[in-house]
Amino acid sequence: MKKVVILLVISILLVTGCTKKQLKITKDEQKFKEEYESINGQKQNDKEIMELNVPEENKISYIDSSEVLDIIKNKTGVIYFGFPKCPWCRNLVPVLIDAAKEVELDKIYYANLLEERNTKTKNEDGEIIEEKKGSDNYYKLLELLDDKLGTYEGLDSEEEKRLYFPTVLFVKNGHVEDIHIGTLDSQKDPYKKLTEKQEKELKSILAKAMKKTQSLTCDTDKTC
Repeated sequence: MKKVVILLVISILLVTGCTKKQLKITKDEQKFKEEYESINGQKQNDKEIMELNVPEENKISYIDSSEVLDIIKNKTGVIYFGFPKCPWCRNLVPVLIDAAKEVELDKIYYANLLEERNTKTKNEDGEIIEEKKGSDNYYKLLELLDDKLGTYEGLDSEEEKRLYFPTVLFVKNGHVEDIHIGTLDSQKDPYKKLTEKQEKELKSILAKAMKKTQSLTCDTDKTC
């Protein structure tokens, strides 16, 4: 009888533990996992899209462009700009999540602004024309990050800036502390997975930048 009671208690504890663990997974985390894993095995530019297995607890929190602007102007946070089919993004995501866990970051804000981004080109006379307008918030974002973003490739103009994916922004109290664009210079083919050495290098870069957004903790009898 005692064995039965003990087994029953253990079963209840296991079920309770599983339930608690499930409750930790937010809708955004689940949505992100499904979104990025849904295109596993698909092809793009005649190349197979890299397979991703996104952790359930991935710390992702979806935000829109208005919330992006608010964080950059007034708040603190790490913002990841990307989209599921972006091959560079798929290489960065697992490393970004690992880095966030390492530094115990509360969340990673995620903004997919692909549809809000404008498109520019040069006509036959060499003039820059806008083929597709961006959203009002996208233009505001370009203005805010003017000194942080790279130039728009192919336009031969230092004044024309563009938000490329992936980009990770590190903000503290309304000040951009750091920015990381792409993965690593050493990665030439985004359809090939980063090597273990490259992942370690990228993780170190991202973790170091994440720490810039965190508050200092000081001992009472020591200086910071």
